[in-house]
Formats: sequence, C-alpha cells, structure tokens
Amino acid sequence: MALGLHRFTRHGYWLFPLGATLCWLATLGGLLGLWLGKDDHRRYRSTESNVVVFVSDVGASHLALFIPGCALVFVFYVSSLVTERWLRHIERLPGTHGRRELVLDLLAVVCGFIGGLALLMLSIFNAFDYSTVHWSMTVLFVIFVALSAIFQTAEVLLLGRYDPDSRHLKRNAILKIVIVTVAIIVAIAFAALYGKCRGEGSLGPGRASNCDAITGAAGICEWTVSFILAGYFATLILDLYPSWKTSPRHHGSDEKYLSAAGEANARAARDSDSYNSAQPTLPVMMEPTHPSMATQEKQYQPAMTGTQQQSHFGEAV
Repeated sequence: MALGLHRFTRHGYWLFPLGATLCWLATLGGLLGLWLGKDDHRRYRSTESNVVVFVSDVGASHLALFIPGCALVFVFYVSSLVTERWLRHIERLPGTHGRRELVLDLLAVVCGFIGGLALLMLSIFNAFDYSTVHWSMTVLFVIFVALSAIFQTAEVLLLGRYDPDSRHLKRNAILKIVIVTVAIIVAIAFAALYGKCRGEGSLGPGRASNCDAITGAAGICEWTVSFILAGYFATLILDLYPSWKTSPRHHGSDEKYLSAAGEANARAARDSDSYNSAQPTLPVMMEPTHPSMATQEKQYQPAMTGTQQQSHFGEAV
C-alpha cells in the first residue's frame, strides 16, 4: 500500500489536468444533453435564435449542473498550473534556466488563475439575471486563458533549447499553438456574429430576417470554442505526464524506495530475532518415574544359568 501511494504521488500529477478535461466535457455534454433531450430544443428567450442556443443560456437554465461543473474545472485547472510550476522548480520537469522562463511561467499561472476565476464567476452570474456581468466575465475568461496558454507555449519553446530531449517540449508547444490559434479565430467569429444581431434572432426588435441564422452560427461558435477548451486542458496532461522520467534528481527513486523498504524489513527481522534470543529458556519438565517400575523390570528379567554367568564373566574379563 505504501508503495502504491508512493507511485501515485510520483506519477499522479497528470490527474489534475485530466480532471479538468473530464469535468469540462461532462459539463458541456450534460448541458447539451439537457437542451436536446429534456428541454426539446426549445428557446430559453423569446427573441433567441431557433437554430442553436448559446451555452450560456443553457447553463443559466441549469445552474445546478453549470456552477459545480465550472467550479471543479477551476480547481483542477489552477491545480494543474501550480503543479507544473512546482515540478519545474524541483526539476521533476525541465526547469527554468533564466529569468525569462521563470517570468513566463509565473505569468501563465497568474493569467490561468484569473481566467479560471472568471469561468467560475460567469457561471454564478448567469446570462439571464446578470447579462452584462456574465458576458464581461466570458470575455475575461477567454482572454486570460488564451494569454496563459501563450505564455506557456513561449516558456516551453525557450526550455526546448536547454533540454537534451526536447522533442516532447516542441510537440506540446506546437499543439498548444494550433489549439490556441483555432480557438482565437473561432472566438473572433463568435464575437462578430454575436455583435451583428446582439445575440437575438429574427423575432428581436428591429432585427433582420437572417438574424436567426447569424445568431445560430454564433451559438455554434460558442459551443466550438467550449469544446476546443477541453483540448487545451488535455495538452496539460502531456506537460505533466513526463515528470516521472525527465528529472535527473529523482531518477531511479523507485529503486531507492524499494531498497529502503527492503532494508527496513531486514532490520525488523533482525530485531525480532534478537528479541527472541534474549528471552529466558524455560527448563523442560520430565515426568517422574513411578517407583514400582524398577521393581517390575527386575521381576521380568530372566535369571541367568550358570553357563550364561560364566560366559558373561569371561566376556567381562
């Protein structure tokens, strides 16, 4: 059990971003399923598009799922960033070699924390009751998470110059660049489409007849950006997973742990043997011989004849 706990604490850091990824996908999947199933594709606002509704509107209608889901994502996401900073500090991951890498890493953590907090706030201040605050938090969430990813990418590219086995660093950096670039493009498209009709369908006051299609496209963009975010969380798994093999300081720690455990077991066995040898030995109690047994033995011995006595005497001589 102790060995299992040791291996978990040594190899289990990637579970933080995995938790963020799964919680976010579960939240989005739950909201989408509720809208398609329980709510039967209905509009949540009379002026809303009848094509695709916004994630924010579905979340505002199902706060019991939206708020806990965003809270868990916030916890796991920030934990992932803080863990990565700590692992680089103790060289379980390729550590920083200069002030620039350290500054970029700290900026990534700070921006990620602000972005995660904005995600939590936008779920609490829902789109129906606090529309202005909600969309302001949404903008902050997108901007600061994107900045955090950009700072991470820049840091990883700089670290790749010093690490002898930098292929995984370059791979992760390229993957982050692709995901962040696509997310920014889709987010810009969402902002443009949302602003054209103010997020309302054709039934809105003074709206054009094609606002249903435009606002529906904006809703598709919002769902797309949301699912792309899960891909970004997944890249953090790739960042933290190599921590068990990339640190020279902790290389072979499993063998050291097993050796230490073996020595502890041997020491315990020696102590047990010493304790047993130090105990006093109790005398063995013999059963007393009945006094009549000697008499009975004499009675049952046959008497020797004279010839046997002479033979016995000769052998004795």
